[in-house]
Amino acid sequence: MARRSSVQALLHHRYDLARRPSSEVATEVGEAHQRIGEVAGKAPVGFRAPGYDLSPAMMDALAQHS
Repeated sequence: MARRSSVQALLHHRYDLARRPSSEVATEVGEAHQRIGEVAGKAPVGFRAPGYDLSPAMMDALAQHS
């Protein structure tokens, strides 16, 4: 099996991310925000939730990085 690059890994969120515990959502959103910023040279703007499914925990995590 081919190994995914760090860019591929950070661009892929679990499909059920909105249903994960708030601590897991916060960690995943925070790490993605940081890694995208490192690769792109600036902070990301916008977010498309997997399956277009949002949760209060996801909205709180996103607000931490806006």
